[in-house]
Order: sequence, then C-alpha cells, then structure tokens
Amino acid sequence: MNIKKYMAVITLSELTPLAFCIQTDDLFDFRTFQSTFGDHIVLREKNPELSELIIQVKREVNSSVNQLKFLEGYKLVLIRNLDKIMSLVESRYSNVDRATVEKILTSCRQLMKKVLIAENFQKISELEPTFKKEVLLKVYSLLSQTLK
Repeated sequence: MNIKKYMAVITLSELTPLAFCIQTDDLFDFRTFQSTFGDHIVLREKNPELSELIIQVKREVNSSVNQLKFLEGYKLVLIRNLDKIMSLVESRYSNVDRATVEKILTSCRQLMKKVLIAENFQKISELEPTFKKEVLLKVYSLLSQTLK
C-alpha cells in the first residue's frame, strides 16, 4: 500500500486570525491571567530584577483600590483584540464563507458591547464560552476550510 504524505505549509499570515482568537480566549479567563501573571520569571527563572518589578505589578493588580482602573484597561485590550479579529477575519475569509464571517462579526460586536458594560472581571469571564463557541471555533473552521 503506497500512501502519499502531504505536508501543508501554513504561513504566519494565515495563522494570525486564529492566534488572535487563542490569545483573546486566554484573556477572557481573568482569574488565570491574574494568578499566573509573570510566573515564569518569578518562579522558574528567578530573575531578581524582573521578579521585583513583576511582584510589585501583581500587588497593584490585586489591590482593590486599583481594580476599577485595571478593569477599564483590561476592557480596552479585549476590545482591541476583538476589533483586530473582526478585521482579520473579514479580510482573510470573506471569499471562503461569507455567512460564517458575518456570524463572527456579529458575535464580536455583541461581545464588545458586553465587555464595555461589564462591571467586573466575573462578568467578562462569563463571556469566554460564548467567545470560544461563536468566534474561536468558527475561525478555526474557516482556517481549516482554506487548508483543504
């Protein structure tokens, strides 16, 4: 039996929309982000100079006094990523499956609105399953279609 193996060559450009989705999905899980922030430098490398700075930032992030300010900055990062995902998906996949692209764009707009009105990190974390189902997995599906 002669089975030919095919190797798909994927460029960074093709992976960018999915990579943004994976990173954004991680951001929706704020508890993990907050608890593991800088752990490699602090716990594994034990870099004294960076560890001191990272520990100071972690304390500020965990401070109830700074939570609202940090929440607003965090929202901006999520909105920026969602906006970038929309742009990448529309430009890369509109000719592949326009209906799926429109669903992704609509989901991103709805998520942006919910992120903007979120009063705390818990409300943002609750959006993660929706993001995964309505955006990340659909972008993955579009990428898979382009590789066929």
